Amino acid sequence: MVVVMDNSQFRRAGSIDATIVRAMTMVNHASTLLRQLDIYIVVVSIEIWNDYNKIPYFNHTEYPESINHPKLLATLNKYRQHKLNWNLPNDNIQLFSTLDFAGSTIGLASIEAICSQAYSGGITSDYIEDNPIRAATVMAHELGHNLGLGHSDNFEDEACQCEDPIDPEFTDCIMHSSSSGMH
Repeated sequence: MVVVMDNSQFRRAGSIDATIVRAMTMVNHASTLLRQLDIYIVVVSIEIWNDYNKIPYFNHTEYPESINHPKLLATLNKYRQHKLNWNLPNDNIQLFSTLDFAGSTIGLASIEAICSQAYSGGITSDYIEDNPIRAATVMAHELGHNLGLGHSDNFEDEACQCEDPIDPEFTDCIMHSSSSGMH
């Protein structure tokens, strides 16, 4: 996997070293979550866009203050396909940004795309400065989509009941549609 920390991440962290630490904190936590499913993350590179974003970001037409997340994901996947794959063999790319995505979206990825040169990637809005764990949970969820996993709350099976009975805001299932609220 290639992890991309965009320019907003670098500016928030203030240095390359601090940006790397945040990236590794998020990847390590996501790896811990996914280990439950026998999925292991291997990072082949952390790319930090310290001078500028290497792909264009477009504002959403309905939410002009927000990023058009479907377009951002498509552009990121093209960047991976045409720029990275020739120099850095990888199966997946995950981008973290502090910028706001349109609506209530905090992450996006293509489903069953891990084997695709064109679509194996995801984006995560790391919008809470002091909580990299939330962004890591979202990234683990998006990587789950890349691997072909759907939302666990779409199943009637009792084994897939993820809601915390004490606090329904939280869930213990990575693939729950509101997985960013994990404990």
